[in-house]
Amino acid sequence: MADVATRLKRLSFGDFLFDTPGHQLLKRGKRVKLQEQPFQILELLLDHPGAVVTRQQLRDRLWRADTFVDFDRVLNTAIKKLRQALDDDADHPSYIETVPRIGYRFLCPVNISEPEAAPSSGPTTGGRSPSGRRVVRVTVAAAAAVVIVLFLAGGYWVKNRATSLRRNRIRSIAVLPLANLSGNPGEEYFADGVTEALTTELAKIGSLRVISHTSAMRYKDTRVPLPIIARELKVDAVLEGSVVRFGDRSRISVQLIDCQSDTHMWAQTYDRRLADILWVQSDVAQTIAREVRIQLTPQQKPQLGYAKSVNPDAYEIFLRGRYHWNRRTEQDLMQAVLLFQQAIGLDPTYAPAHAALADSYALLGQYGGAPPSQVLPNAKEAASRALELDETLPDAHASLAIVSMLYDYDWTRAEREFQRAIELNPNYASARQWYSEYLVAVHRTDNAIQQMTRALEVDPNSLIVNTAAGRPFFYARQYDRAIEQFHRALEMDVNFFPAHALLGRALGQKGLHAEAIAEFRKANTISPGNSILLAELAFTLARSGQKVEAGRLLHQLSALSKQRYVPSYSIALIHVGLGQKDQAVAWLEKAYQERSTDIVHLATDPRFDELQSIRRFRELLGRIGLPS
Repeated sequence: MADVATRLKRLSFGDFLFDTPGHQLLKRGKRVKLQEQPFQILELLLDHPGAVVTRQQLRDRLWRADTFVDFDRVLNTAIKKLRQALDDDADHPSYIETVPRIGYRFLCPVNISEPEAAPSSGPTTGGRSPSGRRVVRVTVAAAAAVVIVLFLAGGYWVKNRATSLRRNRIRSIAVLPLANLSGNPGEEYFADGVTEALTTELAKIGSLRVISHTSAMRYKDTRVPLPIIARELKVDAVLEGSVVRFGDRSRISVQLIDCQSDTHMWAQTYDRRLADILWVQSDVAQTIAREVRIQLTPQQKPQLGYAKSVNPDAYEIFLRGRYHWNRRTEQDLMQAVLLFQQAIGLDPTYAPAHAALADSYALLGQYGGAPPSQVLPNAKEAASRALELDETLPDAHASLAIVSMLYDYDWTRAEREFQRAIELNPNYASARQWYSEYLVAVHRTDNAIQQMTRALEVDPNSLIVNTAAGRPFFYARQYDRAIEQFHRALEMDVNFFPAHALLGRALGQKGLHAEAIAEFRKANTISPGNSILLAELAFTLARSGQKVEAGRLLHQLSALSKQRYVPSYSIALIHVGLGQKDQAVAWLEKAYQERSTDIVHLATDPRFDELQSIRRFRELLGRIGLPS
């Protein structure tokens, strides 16, 4: 019974309650966010109130002897986070006193409360004999034992029944940004990369809605309470924790929290070589699937169970590349290409690096950073190599789908690859976004809207997804719905230039030229020198009757094309605005040769409707494989 009491004890100090069985810290009844290492440190300090807990004791408790970390730096960071959680001042502490060069002392009185014993009263013996009294005592004791057993069993059943029901209803989860406990801000890319990798691994579980990495990163370095995060992301549970790396070792501490009850469900700490970090990600995903009672399909089991060692230096460079890839600027994409190539050079068998390289080349072609005819073949080669190494990589299938659509004009294969990517990772928001672009091009707008709706469910805070969600409405000529969605994106970030540009398109098609021009000017101010934006502005100026200024911008783009890549599709658009149909078709022919990425929307782009009567235009659509 003593062991039971120890496990059930709760420690109170000041305004706080340290709940051992619940694995949580409460302040006036409200849960305080506390990561695993600071939690364990607090537990050790509370076990020795008033006494000095040495740094060596803390090291023995928190780190194995064979774990190589910069102990002083990691411990100082964890103590700092613990003090922040307790709102304690290091110079004038109420709770944790630093004993220089030795350790720490917990200052506040600690009270231990155990489950109250049930009151008991013995029966009166009256004139009973000693033997009768013994019988009564034995009978009462037996009855009490039965009652206690039934009470404990009932409590155990109720608790486990409640836990089981709670776990069975968890169908959505978010991986919150893992804290960087290294004490070095330069290591943030590593913590962010591991967060993204865990998200990707969990996202393979089709019956679990997993919030995209980009949406979860909104909560990095914030103090937003867990219930608010859960409500904003519409999730049942979150995975949170911390990462520290030193040399070729890593320590990852994670815990699963039920958002509705704000209770701890599971926690684990992994001390591994960096080369084995992929095994950690796989193990976390499989364990969470078991914890929340998710039934894995026969296809998902080998996906989650598959992992291999990776060259530590290659993995570190790969994470740096993902950091730049997520920023999505032209310069960052070029830097990502270089980093992924370096990672491949160090570990040619690391399939995700090949897939990420394919992604980078594909986006460079789409963002106008390089001629698509040059970079898309590179994307195809990298994606194909990634799939040779691992056929289950959803991002490689998505990249191959993009190349099939934008370069090969192989519409059948493109759809097959998009569907395979989504089958492997139903929570892959970018794949659904790109598949939506495919569906728009082939006149399946309703299906495109459905895919974007699903993308928004798993990536609600993504600026690019919220912006792209308006594109199917634009191509379907539902301009009011498109404008509404673009405004929604700008409410998230008023300086997101793609949303301004697409809003300008929709306003222009409604004949609101002054408003459209204002949006394009805003976009050009945010992203100066962007050739696509300059062309959009020139087209709208021409349509509004300001053809002289439109011609000036056309001349400016012609001069710019001698210095860097300018999409021929954009030049064709200006000629359409100026009413120069023959020149527009001629430039579209060039766009076809250079594989300008927007040309796949030629049949649905309303700004080119007036060219539909021209035979050369219809023949061009046929070569692309699009219906007129």
